[in-house]
This record gives sequence, C-alpha cells and structure tokens, in this order.
Amino acid sequence: MSKVNPVLYRFVRFCLNRAYASIDFKKLDADRRYAIDVFVDSIKNSEDSWKSVDDLITFIKNELPNLYKTALTAVPKDILDKLVDSFFNNCLELDEVNTDKKLSATIKEVHDVLKKMEPTSSSAASESPSY
Repeated sequence: MSKVNPVLYRFVRFCLNRAYASIDFKKLDADRRYAIDVFVDSIKNSEDSWKSVDDLITFIKNELPNLYKTALTAVPKDILDKLVDSFFNNCLELDEVNTDKKLSATIKEVHDVLKKMEPTSSSAASESPSY
C-alpha cells in the first residue's frame, strides 16, 4: 500500500469537512443546501486524482475557481465566502501547508481571487435571504 501525503489527506478530511460542519444549514433552503453539497462533493471527488502536492496545487489554481463560480449561481456569495474562508483558514493552520511555500502561497492567492468573484447572473443567489 502506498503512503499518502498527509496534506492531500487533510485537505479534505480536515480543511473541507471542518468548514462544511461550520455552516448553519437551518438558514438555507433545500436548493441552496444542495448547491453547497455539490460544491463540496466536487472537491471531495477530485481528491482521487491528486497523487502529489503539485496535483493539489493545480486543482486549487485551475479547478476550484470554476467550481466556486458555478456554486455562486445558486448560493449567496456571503454564505459561500464563509465556507471558503473557513476552508482555507483551516488549511493554513496545518504545519504541512505552512512549510510548503508554494502551496501556502497558492491557497492565499486563490482565496483572494475567489473573494473578488461576483455572481454572473441576476439569480436569487446574489442576495441573501432575510432571516
């Protein structure tokens, strides 16, 4: 059995799952919750293709922004940003991330890019529902 790089394993198990657990789904309707689930599941499903940290970096740079952009069509930006903020902050807590300058720089760079993205349609996702 081959040894899995700890950061590849923890990217989903620690960073993503912990961020997902912090979302208050009681405030979301079923369609928005489903859209978040699709976003999270897409990241989890991509894990199988990561054989190295470079594969993870490529995913973060190239695929994650597209997944985020798609999710923005159905999920309010403030909610999606909260998930992504928590996700990346969880990653930056890991020693394995902080000791890999290329990975930590990529996470910070892509985080900034995602925060600047705006919904492309005039769908209801661009506005948070009143609670």
